[in-house]
Amino acid sequence: MESNKFECSPETVEFLCNRLLDQSQPIGALQGSFSLRNLSGDRPREALSRAMRDPSNLLAHEAAFAVGQMQDADAIPALEEVLKDKSLHPIVRHEAAEALGAIATTGVIALLESVWMEDSTVEVLETCELALRRIVDQKIVHKGYQASLKDLRFQSVDPALPASFDGSLDQLSEVLLNEEEEIYERYAALFALRNIGHDASVGVIIKALGAESALLRHEGPKEGSHLSIFNVSPSPSIYKHLWNNDDEDKKVAYVLGQLQNKENFFSIS
Repeated sequence: MESNKFECSPETVEFLCNRLLDQSQPIGALQGSFSLRNLSGDRPREALSRAMRDPSNLLAHEAAFAVGQMQDADAIPALEEVLKDKSLHPIVRHEAAEALGAIATTGVIALLESVWMEDSTVEVLETCELALRRIVDQKIVHKGYQASLKDLRFQSVDPALPASFDGSLDQLSEVLLNEEEEIYERYAALFALRNIGHDASVGVIIKALGAESALLRHEGPKEGSHLSIFNVSPSPSIYKHLWNNDDEDKKVAYVLGQLQNKENFFSIS
């Protein structure tokens, strides 16, 4: 497993953990989750595990995402409990399943398979399918046959290995936007498009915000926001996705905040 963690003082760790768990400061809590995902150790893991049960689904799912990015196997029991808890919002359970795939130990396979076969929530069972495939891919990575599932340009542990391609943007677009295609293959196309990193590829990603798959509508904005490192601009068509539903609105608004320009400010303010 690759290490790309930051080190900071115990006082800073405590400050970030307290900020994460302060329900009176929702923006500060989100900022805390973004920072803690780059740390390691008992205190950040325990604080994020608590935050996965926060009343805010936005914070809870970001906390679960952060735990997965830490790739800390000691977080597996907490993630498994969140995944199994059907009283929680699907977006939170989805992130818990994705986090288990990011940690990628074989000990979680039985639970992922059980939820995949038995759960009635499409987003959750599809994420379990993704996580199971990722664990298989991670084994291949460790044998040296393929590139790493961690792309250091984006400081992220990806839920799917980016698709290989022959330079054809159309080919990747066809896979990503094909509603009949397997969800893992569509994810693989999404990450390949993110890695290309120019206006044409972000345009395809924006089209995926209208996909039938709730997973793609959720993941697309996240990966679109990463394209800020390439200094690309969003297509005007992204703005129409601001008003679909609460969870996706937040993700699209986040993209616009990351792809910083004056037009985005006026669109979301």
